[in-house]
Amino acid sequence: MRLPKFSKLRPPAVARIVRALWQMLNTKRRALFVSLLVLLVCTGILEMCGMIVLFGYIRGLQVQENGSRKGAIARGLDLIFQRPLEQIEFVAWGGVALFAFMVGKTLFGTTVKFALNRMLMKLNQRVSEQMYRTYMQAPYEVFARRGFKGPAQDIGKVFGLFGRCFGATTQLLADSSVLFMTWLLLLWVDPHLTVLASTVFAAVGVGVYSQLSKQLGRMGKEQDEAERKVSRYLNEGLEGVIHVRLRGSRDFYSASYAQALGRTAMMTRRKQAMARLPRSANELTLAGLIVSITFYVTLRGQTVAAALPTLGVFGFAMVRMNGIISRVNVAAQVLRRKIDEFEGAFNKLREVAPATFGLPAPSFAKYFADERPLPPGIDGKLTNELLLKDVTFSYPGKKKAVVRKVTMRIRRGEFVSICGPSGSGKSTLLLLIMGLMRPTSGQITCDGWPIFDHIQTWHRSIGYVGQSSLLVARSIRDNVAFGIEPDRVDDAKIWAALALASAEEFVRELEGQLDHELLEGGSNLSGGQRQRLMIARALYEDPEVIVLDEATAALDNITEREVTEAIVNLSGKKTIICVAHRLSTIKNSRRVYFFKRHRVVAKGPFAELVAKSPEFADMVAAGEGSLRSKASAADESGEPAVGA
Repeated sequence: MRLPKFSKLRPPAVARIVRALWQMLNTKRRALFVSLLVLLVCTGILEMCGMIVLFGYIRGLQVQENGSRKGAIARGLDLIFQRPLEQIEFVAWGGVALFAFMVGKTLFGTTVKFALNRMLMKLNQRVSEQMYRTYMQAPYEVFARRGFKGPAQDIGKVFGLFGRCFGATTQLLADSSVLFMTWLLLLWVDPHLTVLASTVFAAVGVGVYSQLSKQLGRMGKEQDEAERKVSRYLNEGLEGVIHVRLRGSRDFYSASYAQALGRTAMMTRRKQAMARLPRSANELTLAGLIVSITFYVTLRGQTVAAALPTLGVFGFAMVRMNGIISRVNVAAQVLRRKIDEFEGAFNKLREVAPATFGLPAPSFAKYFADERPLPPGIDGKLTNELLLKDVTFSYPGKKKAVVRKVTMRIRRGEFVSICGPSGSGKSTLLLLIMGLMRPTSGQITCDGWPIFDHIQTWHRSIGYVGQSSLLVARSIRDNVAFGIEPDRVDDAKIWAALALASAEEFVRELEGQLDHELLEGGSNLSGGQRQRLMIARALYEDPEVIVLDEATAALDNITEREVTEAIVNLSGKKTIICVAHRLSTIKNSRRVYFFKRHRVVAKGPFAELVAKSPEFADMVAAGEGSLRSKASAADESGEPAVGA
């Protein structure tokens, strides 16, 4: 089944929203949607009946020559009481009947609109959940290609746009139904007056709308541009505060932010003022029409008393219609401004979460689809060796391979290091080893079984520490036990992991210790403290394999030595795979793989590799010079040197 594309012929925005909705609903929900639309029409009919009841109540106040009252309500009450009612009795009982009908009508309309809004908001929630679930199951390439913020922005944009457009559509459909039924009632009461009033209202509405539409569109674009500048100067100024201060740019950023903010506020004020114009114009038109209608019935020779019911119904209906027209105009403006963004978000949804439309999941969402039961007698733990055979990887859409024909044999308990120039493919190789990306060709096996056939089992065997610290604004406990359900968190395991990562001492000195709250990104800790917490996180579940991607780069030399010693002590118990430039880390590994031009160009123990690889020897010489410079700086300052 192929999903239909949006036509180049642009139907009204509300029709395009409803069509998109229809595609997202299954058979059961389509039936519910149609039923709610029918009930919306019923709310309009009840609104019309409310006018009729009001009209009948006003007519019943008039007594005919034979002593009976006019109108169906009066006749109905006469039948109930078996006699004509006195004026005070009719006013009381007729008022009770009118009020009861209005309450029932209002409750019915509110319930229907609530049910429709609930259905649409549930749909919006389900769509966002489906997108989130799809991205959570997607391979790492999706995030590598678009960045980690891209999927989050997609989900947020779809949820926000769909919520706003669905809400405006519900308002527009509900109010349009009431508006149309009210117009039919007025047409029945007096066709001439209704046509006259409709013509005047339409002329005023079209005139005002045509004048405001272009102005509001232009002002909307100006406001969007001003808001982008506000966001840009806000983020750049605060996130880059060090550069701003060192370059003396505080006044520039403050002035630029103030100017953009002022422009945004001015556009908002103008748009709000102009948005009130249609309602004001309708109110003036309404006042003029009421006066004109009074003249009209007078010129027809009717007395004011005889024309009072008609005038009352028209006056009440027009006041109601004025408010409805204003809401319809606001909803229509929202849809008109947002429809292009909505369609973009809708197309993104079709790409990412076609399950919303009853279609198969996208190919990139099948990352865990090949999961199979482990062979008999295998528990999923690394007991012998991890083997990479002729592993090659290219990012989707790229011809150039970032990892080329790599073969590695890593035995259980070994500590191996991978080093080489930046951009040579080292970190990508780690992602392949962890099973976060699938090789374009070649195979990765653990004790003979392919890791991608049992990827979730393999993931449970790995602890990872990356180059940057992902710390959230929660407690130390929550950060070390990141992703663990709260009732499963074990404080003893946390302290053991902190001790192993040389982080126990500084955590015990913090107020609240494990309950100490971090700021976003761990900004109330030093760089070394943040990275040690990341190492503790990797060690919390006691994994079989520890993967370190420049994990000690943010640590000072003394702390780095302590952490490296802790890691070395794990050698023989854990399999450690490390990407590092720090020679103090590389020297402790059993075997070093030297990467260059996206392939392994040399391998062996550290001393042997220095002897047989001039390129590696040059890198070592440069690294030793760097380390000596840092040590010298530390001696002069009395402070430990900080790693790059």
